[in-house]
Amino acid sequence: MDFTDGRFGLFAVAICAGLAAWTASAGGRADATATASPLSSGLVDPVAGGLSLEYASVPLSRLPVAALGVIRFEYSPSLQTLHVGFFLTMTVLTGVLGYWILTTRRTRGANLFAATLLLASLRSASDVVHSVLGALWTIQASLVALNLVLEVALFATFCVFAARYAGDTRLAGQRAIRVLAALVGFVIVATATNPFHYLVFAEFVQVSSPFTHVGVEPGVLWWGILAVQIALLLVGSGLLARSFTVTDRPSWWAAATLAVAISVVLVALGVSILGDGPLAHFEYTAAGIGAFLLLTTVILLSHGLRRIEITARESVLSEMHDAIVILDDTRAVVDYNAAAHSLLTGLSMGSHFETFFEDPPALPDDAEPQTTEVSSDDLRGRSPAPDATEEPADGPTQLRYREAEALTQHHYLVRVTPVTTETNDAIGYTVRFVDVTDLRHRTAELARKNEQLDRFASTVTHDLRNPLTVATGYVDLLIDLVQAGAQGKPLNRETVTTYLEHVDASLDRMRVIIDDILTLARGDESVTETQALSYHAVANAAWQNVDSAGATISVDSSGVIEADGDRLQRLLENLFRNAVDHVGPDVAIRTGVTDSGFYVEDDGPGIPADVRDRIFEHGYTGDAGGTGLGLSIVDQLARAHDWEVSVTDGDTGGARFVVTGCPVQRTLEGRRLE
Repeated sequence: MDFTDGRFGLFAVAICAGLAAWTASAGGRADATATASPLSSGLVDPVAGGLSLEYASVPLSRLPVAALGVIRFEYSPSLQTLHVGFFLTMTVLTGVLGYWILTTRRTRGANLFAATLLLASLRSASDVVHSVLGALWTIQASLVALNLVLEVALFATFCVFAARYAGDTRLAGQRAIRVLAALVGFVIVATATNPFHYLVFAEFVQVSSPFTHVGVEPGVLWWGILAVQIALLLVGSGLLARSFTVTDRPSWWAAATLAVAISVVLVALGVSILGDGPLAHFEYTAAGIGAFLLLTTVILLSHGLRRIEITARESVLSEMHDAIVILDDTRAVVDYNAAAHSLLTGLSMGSHFETFFEDPPALPDDAEPQTTEVSSDDLRGRSPAPDATEEPADGPTQLRYREAEALTQHHYLVRVTPVTTETNDAIGYTVRFVDVTDLRHRTAELARKNEQLDRFASTVTHDLRNPLTVATGYVDLLIDLVQAGAQGKPLNRETVTTYLEHVDASLDRMRVIIDDILTLARGDESVTETQALSYHAVANAAWQNVDSAGATISVDSSGVIEADGDRLQRLLENLFRNAVDHVGPDVAIRTGVTDSGFYVEDDGPGIPADVRDRIFEHGYTGDAGGTGLGLSIVDQLARAHDWEVSVTDGDTGGARFVVTGCPVQRTLEGRRLE
């Protein structure tokens, strides 16, 4: 049998209906009598249990046939047997259905309905026990009190299920659940303390015939509890009926069947109150509840137990990468997805939304959504980044600290949209956190690239203009000399040579500037592939590319370092060239490795402490003839490796540039480069 199409529920209702019909007709005598008897006369001998056999003088060979023809089956079940059988059947049916739904329907709404069925099973089981206890009046009275608690809990659970099924966030929210839980708790306390106030049960009535049971005379509070039960039943049923009819494809048969199910409960309640049932002072509420839930099960199973749009909505919500939080009109959380639980530490149903922010975003007063940008620092309970626990004080390192801290922060657009009814009344809010961290980083990267392009443009227009102007001027002078020579004037070779040297120097200056610009442009990308390199070999190759004149360099220590060979060489070239350009052609340079990197030190006058924060900035130079790009290139190449570069005083008072962040395996000590 395929249970998903509702036939299992129909089968259960059929059994229940058959049992009810049997119960209704069993007050008389159930006979099964042969239509004809071959015996015209004889003695009647009653048999125990209502089985009788009429027999006469017949041939022995025909006696079995004659005996079978006169067998009469007579059985008159007592009211006690009927009650036990009926409520036992309801107990089994609702219990089995509840367990089946609980184990096969993996949705929160289905679990609530399964809980409702299991509570109904307990309610019917209580009547079974009540009917077989005999004259144990105290236990029977306790069961009657327990029945009231079970009924209130059952209707409260059903109401929450209906709200969840219909997508009503108000009645399915934590505040409503807390109110209903408080109601159940109140009923428990009221029934437990009834012997002191008799407001729930004014009197317990002991009935001995036709079998012993206990009835009640309702107190004032009992009527109020009954009214609450009816209200919960009608509200829950109304929500279900609305979900069946207020849709693109209304299901009117489901609404009609639900109306019949409600009438069954109300009739059972009326019979119990008026005492018009087969037994006086016996509550038949469990019969009405069981029939109501069996019919409701048929309806729900025919709809897949979950409305497809509600199920799809929950599925989409849970799978979204954006954090989604749903608030009620008091800004309490009524639902959220997994992404929101990961983002907001301590998020739970019923918690107030403002508690998760240092400065809570404003909620819109009208129906228009409102968007606010926040960072992870604005969210309470977020752990600080591992590298953002202590802020350094020195300039370049402080700048890199702030850049690293910015990379660890997440940025979100918080979009708050009111949830409105058909009359545009706001009943809550949906809050969506859109992670725009990557977008912010890309925007910042694009801005940095644009700034770099602006710097390149300014370098081209400013730094190249001077040597280009000088070269153009000397070329003009050379043209004048050539034209004068063509007119018979003698050429001064020294003058021509001087002009050409100036042109060559200007062109060489332009070449250096262009190389530096290309280095800046190409060295900005992060290093993705490295190799083990000999620091001594790379330093030697870099020194060979520097116009060292009379400068000297020695490698105090060497080792194996993981790096991009080309970029490491350009980094060292710029440090070596910086020493030659700013100290002089006879500078003595020392370089070597440390446990966490390497250094380059000169014997010049050093760099004043008040300008060390600026020397790595693009365009800064202490020499009127410098481009201001060399040390900026050094810093950029170091950061491409995730290294840090800083400047301190050397052992002899000169400048000592230290690169850290790259562990080195030392292999060589003290070697002079030629």
